[in-house]
Amino acid sequence: MDNILIQRGGPEEAKCEDNSSVTGGSTVVVGTWAFAKQAVDCAKVEILGDSEASLLDIVEQSVNVVEDDPQTGVYVVGRGSYRNARGKHQFDAAIMEGKALQFGAVCALEGCPRPISVARRVMEDSSVGMLVGEGAGEFARSHGFPCVSEVELDPPDSAASQSSHTSQADSNVLTSTPAACTRSARDCAGVPANPCTVHDTLGVIVRDGHGHVACGVSTSGPPMKMSGRVGDSALPGCGLYADDSVGAAVVSGDGDTLLRFCPAHSIINCMQQGLSAADACRQVAMDITHRLGGVHVEMALLAVSAASGEVGAATTVQEWADVRTGQVYPGFPYAHWSGSTEHGPDTKVIVQRPISN
Repeated sequence: MDNILIQRGGPEEAKCEDNSSVTGGSTVVVGTWAFAKQAVDCAKVEILGDSEASLLDIVEQSVNVVEDDPQTGVYVVGRGSYRNARGKHQFDAAIMEGKALQFGAVCALEGCPRPISVARRVMEDSSVGMLVGEGAGEFARSHGFPCVSEVELDPPDSAASQSSHTSQADSNVLTSTPAACTRSARDCAGVPANPCTVHDTLGVIVRDGHGHVACGVSTSGPPMKMSGRVGDSALPGCGLYADDSVGAAVVSGDGDTLLRFCPAHSIINCMQQGLSAADACRQVAMDITHRLGGVHVEMALLAVSAASGEVGAATTVQEWADVRTGQVYPGFPYAHWSGSTEHGPDTKVIVQRPISN
């Protein structure tokens, strides 16, 4: 387990197993889940290469690396990801920067494997903040984004292509799923035996050495989701939020439940009131668990302080198995890189242990 650190879920969660604090005043990049290492490494190369890329450039490009890789589609992002109940790929993505609180998003976008790039164009080249469905597709095509076929989105060598996705699930699986139903209860033909191991949001936060922050998220949603379903990921304040005066946060988990609580913005509010990034994440996770009466809801929260570069996380995830490598993590694994010398040159995977109720 090289470059893997374990964090506890209790009050000392900002400390690693080797007692080094996950803080630093320099550039910081983090991403949700262990597969985000690919995105964080891309951001690191851009930063260390002395390029003139902006924070938004770095966020977009790092997410694109995962969106474009059909082998990472098994993590429910971009090319090679699982189709919905009607046999279509529908993507949600959003991007936000903390200086002027600019935001852009697309939801239920079809045919475009780089949805975060379309979301950024919505933010910068339109008068709206979010486009969905056919409108998002029309916007993407009118701005030169290539529209590709379902076959091109699901190449035969992709990790997810081994699963068969048919429209029959619209009538027998997800037409009316109770809110309390967990993903593991949604098993059907073409869906992994344990969909809980297939997490459905890539979230990336970049904080530069001047305290500016930006973040982005991208997802294709749960396997066999209802056509048109939109979760928390691309909603501002739910799946992401960035504010230079405080910090940035991204969220992954059971989006149909979490969107009711606006967890990303709640984390920022807690940090604004003086809590550390780690304590803010833990407080929000505890509050949501309490409001749900102790019912287990999968969530993984990740935040970065704009002022200090401190990284914090909290989770209810007991265990996460990487479906490609087979490695099992005892909690929520996220990728972390810092430009400060105390953390070394390599991207690390840090495992946040779950909170205790």
